[in-house]
Amino acid sequence: MTHPASVHVLQFFEHEHLPPHLAAVSRPFHGLAHALVDEHQLDGPELTVALRKLLEAKDAAVRARILRFERWAHESDAAAGRVTDALRQTGAGDGPRGGEGGLGITATADSAATRGPGAEKNAAENRESGFPGAPDAG
Repeated sequence: MTHPASVHVLQFFEHEHLPPHLAAVSRPFHGLAHALVDEHQLDGPELTVALRKLLEAKDAAVRARILRFERWAHESDAAAGRVTDALRQTGAGDGPRGGEGGLGITATADSAATRGPGAEKNAAENRESGFPGAPDAG
């Protein structure tokens, strides 16, 4: 029988409630935690310590994934803002499709021109992990 403290820690490895992109990061930690208990039949105070340290690692990995998206979103928003400002300065965004007399060009954060170095790789990884709002490859 597994010690109650270890059972208590195991609940924090559940990932079904997380969005897909975060669940993908959390899932391997869930598997390892349950393997330590179920397959290897470890128990006692050292198992609880191992699970707590694994939980710390899982939490850090999930936070890293969240911060990566926030950085990507910030960079995309900033780049889209620069493109939009440039279009406004040239009047290209004005016209029949966007105002008076221009080309009707609309800048979006998804356009390839607005993404920085490494963005294609990050976007592909985001799409593969089911990350919401991940841009299409440009």
